[in-house]
Amino acid sequence: MPGNTISSLSLVSKVEEVFQESLDRLIHASIHEYSAADITHNPPEEYSGDLRGSILVPTNVKVTNCWADFDPGQETIHEDRRAIFHDLITRRVRIIPSIQEKIEQFYQASFTEATVIGVHMRGTERSVEVMGWYQKPHLDERSYMREVDRILKKTPNAQIFLATDTQTTVEKFRERYGDRLITYDAQRSDEGQSPHLQFGGAVLGEQVLIESIMLSRTNFLIHGISNVAFAALCFNPALNHLNVYSKYAKSKALKMFFLSHVNSGIQRLKRQVKRVIK
Repeated sequence: MPGNTISSLSLVSKVEEVFQESLDRLIHASIHEYSAADITHNPPEEYSGDLRGSILVPTNVKVTNCWADFDPGQETIHEDRRAIFHDLITRRVRIIPSIQEKIEQFYQASFTEATVIGVHMRGTERSVEVMGWYQKPHLDERSYMREVDRILKKTPNAQIFLATDTQTTVEKFRERYGDRLITYDAQRSDEGQSPHLQFGGAVLGEQVLIESIMLSRTNFLIHGISNVAFAALCFNPALNHLNVYSKYAKSKALKMFFLSHVNSGIQRLKRQVKRVIK
């Protein structure tokens, strides 16, 4: 994503002013269309071909597409960094008025109860990263709902704000929680698809930003391994939260290990029975 230097953040507020291109052109542009860009990613082979673009990049701007080395919002939430990032956001980041207005209108219209439980869940497309990068089993909606139900026992009138990239997750939560469920009208993919690849673009980025800020305004956040959840926790460093992977991943991994061995044993037994019969 395009990133401006700290020294010029206070001088330029719109990306089209930085690159001297129309907003429509930038919204639909690929990262490879930016010139003089340091484009890296993990894995690097995901990006290939001619990286020289037609969008001129100023010398004081860097365009990059890589994870930060400290990987803040992934497996472990670094609690001591939340206040630091919050301070940087407060001093250096300004949300444009049109987006801020959408946030306030949605907040006033939707958060009508004293207690709102925030839930952020990535769909099954995230399972490749969770299992490949962190060696953890993908947790489905049941783990998140278990924690929601636990809070609802104490505050039965609470609302639930769900932010997710997957439409089937919304449907499952709606079936269980009915009208108390709140969602923002955002683009969501089908099960197993990545919204970044299916939609992409600035519109999706705006929706994710709004959902993250709305999560930060809830009373308690239930989440998985995601930078969206970490962003919400930095927008509100006092927000209490639970990473379901820290609570349920180990037990599910043991269950999967046990079941795989049981199934292997059953298959071996079946093969032995077949040999005896023959």
